[in-house]
Amino acid sequence: MKTVHILVFAAVVAVVAIAIVTYANSDSSDSIRIDQVMDEDGKIGDFIILDKDGKESSIQSGVEVSKHAVIRYVGSLTGWSENVEIQPGSNLAIFTIYEGLNPVNYIFRFYDTTSKGLNAYIQDGKPVVEFNAKSGVDIEMLYYDHKGMADVQEYKFQTYEFMASGNVTLSAYYGDTLFSSPATAKNADLMAFALGLELSTGVDATDRSVSVMELLKDIGCANATANKAYSEPPTIYSTDVAIGSKSWNGYTLIFLALNGTKYTTEFAANAMLGESGDHKGFTLAKDQALSMLREFISSNGITGKAKILVTGYSRTAAGANLTAAYLSDAIAEGKVSERIGNIELTKEDVYGFSFETPLCGYYENGSGRISPTDSRYDNIWYVTNPDDPVTYVPTKNYGFVRYGQQFTIQSHDADKTAGMIEMVSKYYGSEVASRYDLSKFVVIADLNNPSDIWNGFFDKFFSSLGSREFYNKAVESDFVNMIYVVFTKTDMPKAILEKAGGAILFITALYQKSGDKAAFDEYFKPIIDEAAQTYSCTEYADSIVNSLYQVSNLVKRYCNDSLMNLITDKYLLSMIANYNLILIPHLPAMTYGYVVQESTLY
Repeated sequence: MKTVHILVFAAVVAVVAIAIVTYANSDSSDSIRIDQVMDEDGKIGDFIILDKDGKESSIQSGVEVSKHAVIRYVGSLTGWSENVEIQPGSNLAIFTIYEGLNPVNYIFRFYDTTSKGLNAYIQDGKPVVEFNAKSGVDIEMLYYDHKGMADVQEYKFQTYEFMASGNVTLSAYYGDTLFSSPATAKNADLMAFALGLELSTGVDATDRSVSVMELLKDIGCANATANKAYSEPPTIYSTDVAIGSKSWNGYTLIFLALNGTKYTTEFAANAMLGESGDHKGFTLAKDQALSMLREFISSNGITGKAKILVTGYSRTAAGANLTAAYLSDAIAEGKVSERIGNIELTKEDVYGFSFETPLCGYYENGSGRISPTDSRYDNIWYVTNPDDPVTYVPTKNYGFVRYGQQFTIQSHDADKTAGMIEMVSKYYGSEVASRYDLSKFVVIADLNNPSDIWNGFFDKFFSSLGSREFYNKAVESDFVNMIYVVFTKTDMPKAILEKAGGAILFITALYQKSGDKAAFDEYFKPIIDEAAQTYSCTEYADSIVNSLYQVSNLVKRYCNDSLMNLITDKYLLSMIANYNLILIPHLPAMTYGYVVQESTLY
């Protein structure tokens, strides 16, 4: 028994010791520090916060307050609405006061707090906010005058411009009344804003979400939020998504924007077609957008009637198109609450906008799928420039489609083109605008503009490539990996060419050795292995070798194994002659120049 007593005593001592050490190492302080205060409109001075001793203090950085903190209004305004809105998911407390019939919101947003303890109410006719925090806290005060917000006005935002190799400042015009028309009606003003919102998603900055967050807040989305991908290094599978909402006319307006205007590694997913059905890589973007939307609706307690605007560009234009189609399907099948959230949604209230949209969905007669032109998708609008090669891929021959109604940029109309140059000059500057002039396009044979190239080239290219099944089994995985390496190891291609003796010898060997896989591997594998070893990506070496082999044989099939056919191919000759022009129609500035001139606001 003595032994048992000793063991029990030792166990108790150990537990007590652990508890003492744990307590000593924990943050036993009952106070926190305000790290930062954001107050662009200068309204936070009408509120006080109780400091750690329970005394009133101004709300400013450096102030020590209790972990359960209390903020009170001490200004002179009276008549505050008893209906106080709390959005726990975004740590928002929204107070409303009326100036006549005009509502004005005073909004507190807390960062680094625990939403469980967030509470807001009216006490003795004045606003009170309570919140909990574990350590430091940032406090933001947002002020929205809804009379001003209801009228269309200009908002500035930043976007990355490739021809300027940096960020530029553009304009977007917005007012809540742009949602007065149903989504099924052509709405040039809202389309132009959707493009502006999309362009704001891509900037050259440490915080990639900085521009879109500012624009969403500027138009009244106090709860603007960026997904986790925005703050992490991009991957093949990631998509930057931003979202925000506001109230208007009995609706919750939700803005969902997918970054497709400046991205890197995610490009590899463009080659991820999948074995069947919708484009697999673009579906990744759709799934992340829907995940963000569902979580946002749930965590912020959004219910009742809603309107949703979803927008994307290029890769995420496909993601946005698929997202809007998914929402439209849920509405048509009566499954909004099951698939999206506890909101009321109609087809007329889902505004799907996508710009320079690739083919992304799947439809063939007899496939059992709904036609992409079915009336359930009349609320979706996809913009395409016939001169943009991206709008022709992957290929309609595999059954790929886009959903909804097409808005075709009239890039071959002289007046529209002149208007595009004028708009780009106005908003981007004349030097940038000069780079978007395609009048110097060199005519080869009957190819008078880029669209003439793409209409013929891609049919020939994908016919040479083979079936979707062949691509998926023999090419896809390796090709995706090779693209990933190109984007993450940017100096590696140059090292490979140097090891092979230069571009000409490299290309010659590709052609000569492509008829024998064993000989091809024997020649190229040591070159690729050495480069992969140098750049620490040996796991991708075999994928690069196989990709090169498949591309070499694709070229042979394309020209019927004839060098003469290859060097005289009019499509390739036109691309070479216009190498500095053919990709320009895909760049956002040109799309902006064409789209905003459709609106009367710009």
